[in-house]
Amino acid sequence: MKKLGFGTMRLPLFNSDDPTSIDIEQTKKMVDLFMDRLTIKCQD
Repeated sequence: MKKLGFGTMRLPLFNSDDPTSIDIEQTKKMVDLFMDRLTIKCQD
């Protein structure tokens, strides 16, 4: 997994027609999962 390959340019939205309607809770879950996987990979 690339360290900078998370791809935050495509954040989950509540409304696909409104780029400001970011689903913050879903974004937090995605970032947490990414960081967990990154931490595990770095420990190997």
